[in-house]
Amino acid sequence: MTTMLSDAEFDELCEQTWDTGQLIREAHRAMARTPPLVRLWANPADPAQGLLLRGIAADSSSGKFPFKKNRAGTGTLKLRGDHFLARWLMTIPNNPAAKKNVVISVDHMGGRIRWSGLLKHWRFTKDKDGIRFLEATFVDDLQFLSYLLAPPNPALPLGLFQFPRVFTLLGPTIWAASMTIWLNLWRFQGNWWNLPDDPFDFSQWTEAHNMNTWQVIIKAPTFFNDPSLPTLLAARMDPIDKVIEDAIDDAQVVIRYRRIFTVDGEVSGVPGVNNPRNGVLELSLHDRSGYYEDTGTGTTGTVLDGFKRSIAQFASGFIETVDVFVSDDQTLTPPEYYLKKWFGVVPSHPWIVLRDSEWSNIEASDLSWGPAGPVQIVVGGQNEFADSAIELAIQAAGNMIGYFFLGGFSSAGDMAATVIMPLLRGTVLAWNNFKSGARAINLGWVHLMEMYQSGANNAWTISAVMAIRTGMLATADESASKMRMSAGAPYYPGLHMLTGDRVAHSIEGMTDSITTDPLFVNQIEEMNLAWDAEQDAPHDYEITAGTGKALMTQAERSSRLMSKAMATLQNIGVSLV
Repeated sequence: MTTMLSDAEFDELCEQTWDTGQLIREAHRAMARTPPLVRLWANPADPAQGLLLRGIAADSSSGKFPFKKNRAGTGTLKLRGDHFLARWLMTIPNNPAAKKNVVISVDHMGGRIRWSGLLKHWRFTKDKDGIRFLEATFVDDLQFLSYLLAPPNPALPLGLFQFPRVFTLLGPTIWAASMTIWLNLWRFQGNWWNLPDDPFDFSQWTEAHNMNTWQVIIKAPTFFNDPSLPTLLAARMDPIDKVIEDAIDDAQVVIRYRRIFTVDGEVSGVPGVNNPRNGVLELSLHDRSGYYEDTGTGTTGTVLDGFKRSIAQFASGFIETVDVFVSDDQTLTPPEYYLKKWFGVVPSHPWIVLRDSEWSNIEASDLSWGPAGPVQIVVGGQNEFADSAIELAIQAAGNMIGYFFLGGFSSAGDMAATVIMPLLRGTVLAWNNFKSGARAINLGWVHLMEMYQSGANNAWTISAVMAIRTGMLATADESASKMRMSAGAPYYPGLHMLTGDRVAHSIEGMTDSITTDPLFVNQIEEMNLAWDAEQDAPHDYEITAGTGKALMTQAERSSRLMSKAMATLQNIGVSLV
């Protein structure tokens, strides 16, 4: 039974709701106006203590710290030469007792968003006015995945025996990538077949399998609770970031990291890690796009009509995807948007539209778009299975002919195979090609024809299909938007949106009427937090949404794939994937 409110009671309730909203908005404005909290942490002599706070750089001259999606960013902090933290940093090289690695943490929006990383180098300079500065460069903590290898078998000793030749793992993307990372964190930090950092410290032997002592941990879902896109991971002593790069890109999964500072009362979200050391690095993977969810997500729209939701479905042998538009059934409206103190973006129903207008906090914007590339992708170059079958057939036929017609000479087939096979190797079933008829029709009569995609040595294998899909995605039409936002309402980076979240962006002036301006919906690729006291520039964010890969030339694309090609050359021998 519902109780009807009188007009006076209803007015009072509305006024209370308005006042509560005003308090929340003022709290958000206060968090946004508060300068970032920059802290430097030192490694202690006793690892059990965790990181030790060395100082707060509250009066830095400038700083720039980019949050990049699935890529390690490089941040810079500029301090006066006489700053106590600058003096400390300059003493480290000549201090034998000092631990050389320095950790930085940059907190904003009340600590809801945090950038952290290791010192790469510092420079001590003097400007034209004779003022000395120290500029320290840091690389964020995603770099740990670049310096962790994936051997064929993490459970076996590297220098003694590694079977099978290639590490493979099939499963949902988030679970598979997380399991690959955890296995190798366990291999390295658990001292399984490895010596501890200090072999003479007995506690490092006995506590090796206690994750509370690890410097890097990972939070992951169970196999059956992971709805992300299935994938196949393969590695043979490759860096972890390269192993999972294509899979998480394809599934539109984002890697998040956060150092847990127990001195601030923070706790770990990893089960079993109840008493971690201060400053432990916690990794996690999230599907923030909702692109492959059953309920779909916003992919396009207009300023007047809002988002149009679509469901991604596979076509053409799991190589291409098509967007099937669905009705915007409000019964699917996520309940999170009605919860108190809940902030963020539900992937299935994005809500943030960054409008380029004189009333918004977007100070500058840039939008780029490029059509798709070639319509056909070619992969392969060899087929070890076909070559082996042909060589076996030549040997068998030649040996039989030699035995019956050459007086029992049974090596004729081996000799023939030695002469003939160099001419036939890599000629039979050695290539795969896929042509997208839909792309050709969409581009028109004049279109680029084909390109070779590296990443699959053997044709007609699983890796060949994955390489074709990679080539199609890399040359798909894409838009990229870039905007500079002041730290103000209504959307606060770090509170309402993070890297990987799906947001929309409109550009004023694209059409004659502002109500028909199209919405470009992309994932946030980078959020750059920067400030410069010398130029009297307060802290604000520069946000980049969308990748714009389609704008790359073939030379740029080849350069980007060079590191992956070099890693592929290590996989010499028979590879089933």
